[in-house]
Amino acid sequence: MGEKILKLPYYLKENQLELEDICACGSFSIDSDCLYYNDCSNLKYLYPPYLKSQTLDEPFDLNQDYDKIVPKMSEGAPDLSNIMAWLRENPEKAQVDFVTFRGTYSGIMIGSLVENKIDWRLGACRINNTIYLCQFDTELKKKNIQEQKADPQLVRSSQWGYKFEQFMLTEDPSVKPRCQGELNENKQFCVMFQAKLKHFKLLYGAEMDGVISETKIEPDKLPGELKNVEFVELKTGKPYGLKMLKWWAQSYFVGIKNIICGEKDGNEVKSLKQIYVDNILRTINFKGRKITESNCCNLVADILQFIQNRVFGSDEGTYWLFEWHPQDKLKIRASITQNPEYKFLDEDFVSFMKSQPSLQRDMDSQPRKYMKTSHDSEHRGRERHQEGERWHRRNRQDY
Repeated sequence: MGEKILKLPYYLKENQLELEDICACGSFSIDSDCLYYNDCSNLKYLYPPYLKSQTLDEPFDLNQDYDKIVPKMSEGAPDLSNIMAWLRENPEKAQVDFVTFRGTYSGIMIGSLVENKIDWRLGACRINNTIYLCQFDTELKKKNIQEQKADPQLVRSSQWGYKFEQFMLTEDPSVKPRCQGELNENKQFCVMFQAKLKHFKLLYGAEMDGVISETKIEPDKLPGELKNVEFVELKTGKPYGLKMLKWWAQSYFVGIKNIICGEKDGNEVKSLKQIYVDNILRTINFKGRKITESNCCNLVADILQFIQNRVFGSDEGTYWLFEWHPQDKLKIRASITQNPEYKFLDEDFVSFMKSQPSLQRDMDSQPRKYMKTSHDSEHRGRERHQEGERWHRRNRQDY
């Protein structure tokens, strides 16, 4: 199969579309050595007095204990290893159309529709009628990361964000945060979310700053309580333009209602401002364009449809690359890859998921022709491929 191209409409679609049924369905923690744990050990709470906009009696000194910061071990796009570990413990949750991280969708939204500066590259592979998506750093992205790491001011600004979280978050909402001592940037609390976009069922992971609760949630009650808790996002700096749109996209996919922004004066945060996520798109015109929720959701839905059409037109386990470059405007390129660098699913994970009888899904939710059964045989491969191509032509719409 040669390269395929999706040409998206030059205009921003206005058909009414939104992300629906956003629901937290699980969580895991990453420790200071980047090891996965199926627990809530890194869950943090927003200290309740900091929920409201206010001027702080004592400014937060973001340079405090700067020499005790342990930086992240790795930068750039995350692999799916932690999501794979979680799915091995919760295989029934894989009965969806797409599995990935939140950043995949927010990156597509902002990168292709708004920013038009940083290219992106997605790997895709189908297992049990579920498509797994993995971000890969492009050469341009790698260059930007290296340039940022070489700029001491940018490094310090990034670390100030983690320090601000240390001032704001606590392990017990009745206890004021401890803002002294070591700060390890590798620690994470990640939540798995389910949602629906158009006819697609989505499962994606997201690192979460903290939750809003006046009382501590008992660990044994957390899995069920995740559906009821309200999450919070913490930011520093002056909110404006593209930065605000990025904050909106990041918050939108996890149902965050409030962003708490620490307004800086040099290295000090002197006041807190509460930003309501629902108000962001109403107040911003970016480069003369009004960006709407429907614009963003239609773009992502179109790209997911293109990915699904391509991936279901090839054999299960085939690895695809989907790429976008700023100079291509709204063209998404697709090609099959044999490069081991882009084979992002562990073989033991693939074998495990294929062995799960519970993952034989309702055929009404997927093109029946693409479902592999125990009766498939090698000599039927070409026939099924031809059927897939015919299905694609019948259902491609504008692709």
